[in-house]
Amino acid sequence: MRKLLASAAAAVAVLGFAQSPAEAATKTTQCDGTLTGTYQRVVVPEGATCTLDGATVRGNVVVKSGATLVSLFTDVRGNIRGTDAKTVRIIGDIDTRLARNIFLTGTTDRIVIGAEGCQLDPPVAHNVMLRDNSATIAVCEVTTKNNIVVAGNTGQIGLFRNDAGTNLRVVGNDVVDDRPIRLRNNTADVNLACRENSPAPQGNGNEAAHKTGQCAGL
Repeated sequence: MRKLLASAAAAVAVLGFAQSPAEAATKTTQCDGTLTGTYQRVVVPEGATCTLDGATVRGNVVVKSGATLVSLFTDVRGNIRGTDAKTVRIIGDIDTRLARNIFLTGTTDRIVIGAEGCQLDPPVAHNVMLRDNSATIAVCEVTTKNNIVVAGNTGQIGLFRNDAGTNLRVVGNDVVDDRPIRLRNNTADVNLACRENSPAPQGNGNEAAHKTGQCAGL
């Protein structure tokens, strides 16, 4: 029986089903600097600064506490997730693809999502969720299949020329020093919903099947 098990294990290894610890380790790349190649998963460690410059990430990008991510014209096929990051800048053009979602919470300095100069369009396949950040937030010319949600943030907010495939929700943001919340020329296929924001959002040129709450007149 032992010989049989040993032979089976050897056969699996020969066929390529076994994976060495070294191979497993290469699946996650710690980024503190600039990456330009193709990676399985990227983690930006605490306090580090990572630039993804024309890179391809087959899985997720994770941004740790106090870290900075600058993503330039990069193809991310998983999610971008950040908790208590310092700065997240996702800059792209029509060749940039974010296959799943962007989830950022607790960001302290700045969030910028959109093309450089807000002139082109990096599509996001599912959702952009920005919750409980103290950073300033600018989201420009982003197209999502589902939702854009900006909730519980305290930094100045600007949403310009975005296209949400389902809903655009701006909820419960309490901006320090009464700095403005601005929405201009955004489109939501279903709902543009704003409530419990201080100050109330301002802007114009926004379109949705239903505009409710503080965004009813925008």
